[in-house]
Parts: sequence; C-alpha cells; structure tokens
Amino acid sequence: MSTTSRMIKSRLLGSCMLLLLTELSADLQLLQWNPHWQCFVWNQTDCRGHAQSALRAMLEDSDIDFANLIEFDDFSNLTSIPDSWAWLQTTCGRDRVALLYNTSRWRIASLGGAGQVGCMISEDRPFIVQAFERIDIATKGSFDALDSVVVIGAHFPHPSRFNESLSDDLVLPLRLALQSVIEASATSEVVLIADTNEFTSTSSDMITSYLELPGNTTMSTSLEQTCCFDNGFSTWGAFDRIIANFGTGMETVVLMDSPLPLWAQQVNPVTQKKGAFHKPIKGILKIAEGHTGSAVTTSSTSTTMSTTTMTLTTSIEAVASTTIVASSPISAASPIETYYLIVVACVACVLLVGLVVKFGRAPRQPPARDLEVCSDDK
Repeated sequence: MSTTSRMIKSRLLGSCMLLLLTELSADLQLLQWNPHWQCFVWNQTDCRGHAQSALRAMLEDSDIDFANLIEFDDFSNLTSIPDSWAWLQTTCGRDRVALLYNTSRWRIASLGGAGQVGCMISEDRPFIVQAFERIDIATKGSFDALDSVVVIGAHFPHPSRFNESLSDDLVLPLRLALQSVIEASATSEVVLIADTNEFTSTSSDMITSYLELPGNTTMSTSLEQTCCFDNGFSTWGAFDRIIANFGTGMETVVLMDSPLPLWAQQVNPVTQKKGAFHKPIKGILKIAEGHTGSAVTTSSTSTTMSTTTMTLTTSIEAVASTTIVASSPISAASPIETYYLIVVACVACVLLVGLVVKFGRAPRQPPARDLEVCSDDK
C-alpha cells in the first residue's frame, strides 16, 4: 500500500471513529447566551438576523443538548431554529428566557409537577426548571448515559452591592421551584445554565450552595469575562455560567473572540450608549460510564474559539404571572431509528475504508531481477 493510501485510510478511520464516538458520547453539550435586548430592538447592521444565524450554527455545530437563551427574540415567531430542537419559553415583565432542548435525545418528563416557572423578583428575572428524560437508545444503552436530568434556565437579578453575592430573598423563588421539581421527578442530577450576574468573587460552589443542589459536587465552566460590550468585558464579572452537581469534569469554550463582530457592537445613535451584548459560552459536561451522581470535583479547563403543547405551573403564584410558549410538535428520530442509523454509519465506514484499501494501492512493480533481464536484452 502506498504512503498516500495509508494516510487516506488513517484519516477515514479517524473521521469515522470521531463521528461514531460523538454520536455515542454520554457527555452533555450545553450553551448559555444573552445577546441582550439591544441586539433585537436597536438591530443595527441586522444584529437580529446575525444572532439567529449564529444560534443555529452553535446548535448544529456542537449538537447542543440544552441551551439557555436570555432576552432573545420571541421563539414562537422564529423559523430559523433547526428541526431537532424544541423550546420552552417564559417571560416576567419584558424579560424573557427560553430553554432549548435536543429532541433527538431528550423529551420533557411526563410526571406531574416536573416543570416549574417563575420570577426571581416581581415582574422580572424569569426562570424555567424542567425535568427531562433521555430517549436515544444507543447512548443510553451502550454507554450507561444519564437517564434523566433537571435543567434550569434562568436570568438572575443583580446583587444589591458591588462585589457581593445575591441575598437569600432573591434566590428563594428559584430554590423552592427546584426543590419541588426534584421531588416530583425523583431526579437529583441538576444542570444550571444561567446569566447569574455574579461577580468573580462569587464561586460556583457558592451558587450550588445557596440553591441547595443535592450532593456535594460542583462542576462548572471556568469564570470567563463574557459580559459585556458596554463595560469592555471587565475582569470583575463572570456572569454567564453552566454548573452541574454531577459529572467528572467541565470543559469551557467561549464562542466569540474579542473584538466582537461588528453586528454585535450595538450603539444608541442618540445617547451613544453601548448595548450589553454577552459572548456565548459552551460547557461540555463530562459524564463517566456507570455514573452515580457523586463524582469528585475536578477543575475546569478553558479554551477560546472564534464564531462562526405543554403547560407548566408557575412556582410562586404571588410573585408574578408568567406565560409559557412551546415550539410546534417536532418529529424526533425514534430510539430504533437512531440505533439503525448508527449501525448503517458503522457499515458505511468499513466499506469506504475497504474501497480505499482495494483501489488506492500503487501498481505492483516487477521484481528487480526481471528489470535487469529486460535491460540485458536491449
């Protein structure tokens, strides 16, 4: 086999294995993004259109499991979201949170009380707490992946003082809703995806503590300066975080470099006030085979990459009324369909590599002695 054929064979095998491992991975791909309302209201240089395109690329490129979107366009009016994702949406006053989930792997838990929404303060700062069940048989069966998880999508209020953490009265509505969903769903694994508005002086351990997440494990994205355009992404703020109370590690990817793309740099033409655009952040939650939910805490790593009908009861009736909007029903691949697709992919990889091996060989050269005989005849 020629060197070129061997290289092609190696690359094809590597690509096939990467594809299959990605499909069978038990890790959770998680996304938090708050482009802020100015992107959609001021909408200079078509910020709305660019944000929608960027979101679609993030969902598809990373095959996101769950995403929390804050102050985004009304999802009930969007047509650019890929078919493999559905969403829950709630508002408090003018503030909006949307929790997206991958319908090829997850479905809303059918148990009563497995979803709650509310406002962390009156008419502001919405949250969604929802239990999900895993549906893809290949990942669930082969890799002993997570069967169910409670996911929080939230927009926290600001602390009352600089460099201090949130007071207990501000987190109480979310904490009570979370406890209710954990009890109703009998699921203790929790993922928080939020703009926490917490300073770097507040650790993710402190957040898991005041929300009273079960267990003693904290897996978190690293404290990145993703906020905001209007303050130059100051080092004192690490607002956007993804936190879990289980897993073996969390990788962090900031999905936009500085400076921001021009479409994200919103400036009021009258007041010259800048918009508070956040950089999107992705967390990859590592889950070991045979997960028990009691992994030892490990440090997170950080890398940077350039961009590219359900009813939930409100958790705190007296705080504010919220509304829920869900996407239209989506036909997700069934577990059997997912299984056969992966089998077909395996067979295709083997056949493709076999063809390369068969037809990519260099022509066989005659033995050296035959060449010498031909030379003598001349």
